[in-house]
Amino acid sequence: MSEKRPAHLKYIHRTTTNNGANSCWIVKLVVDDKIHSRLFSDGKFGGSESALTYAMAYRDRMMRELKVPKIKKKPVRNSADHYAIYRVPGQGSWRVGIGRGENRLLQTFPDSKYGSEEASLAAAQEYRNELLQKAPLLSMQSFMRKVRRNNRSGISGVGVYGEGEKRFWLARIDYKGYGDKKTKSRKYRVSKYGEEEAKAKAIAQREAWVNEVQGLFVRTQGSRDAHAKLGLS
Repeated sequence: MSEKRPAHLKYIHRTTTNNGANSCWIVKLVVDDKIHSRLFSDGKFGGSESALTYAMAYRDRMMRELKVPKIKKKPVRNSADHYAIYRVPGQGSWRVGIGRGENRLLQTFPDSKYGSEEASLAAAQEYRNELLQKAPLLSMQSFMRKVRRNNRSGISGVGVYGEGEKRFWLARIDYKGYGDKKTKSRKYRVSKYGEEEAKAKAIAQREAWVNEVQGLFVRTQGSRDAHAKLGLS
């Protein structure tokens, strides 16, 4: 019985070209009966690991552009020890994968090199820990100040809506998943304050809410536990 493909390889397959002379990864998505594909050869992109990194980045970008549903990842067992580490099906190895912003750091640890599955896991964990110490998490305040791609005001959590007498500036903060508090929002009508003052009040209110937030931005319990073990939380 074949092993189930891992989520990070969805829409990505290993193949060869030129009668097996060149090894590469191929990204292939079919949307509305149209095929979107691209090859990433080991020779052109600096080896299998580097080519896979480029292939994954291309896959993720195409999924966003084509509005393909995001890949759902299953919770990792024994989260603190296995955070950012997963078993590569059919290859007898562990792989470390850590994302920071738009970048993803990948490294594979084969059992054949380290002598056993347990030894390769230990090497992967050591490498993972070094990466976490060199690339610390964002603070919650820094994360909440990041300007998203769909933001049109240039200020995170602040936007302007409506027209004429109904025009207003809105300050908003979403605590969902980051504590017990819920989403907060407050409107400042241009008809009452004027354009510049309404905008300034919205910015000031959003900043006041952000300043109340403490701690690091952590997406999963596994990440929180792993950082706590290293004294990085």
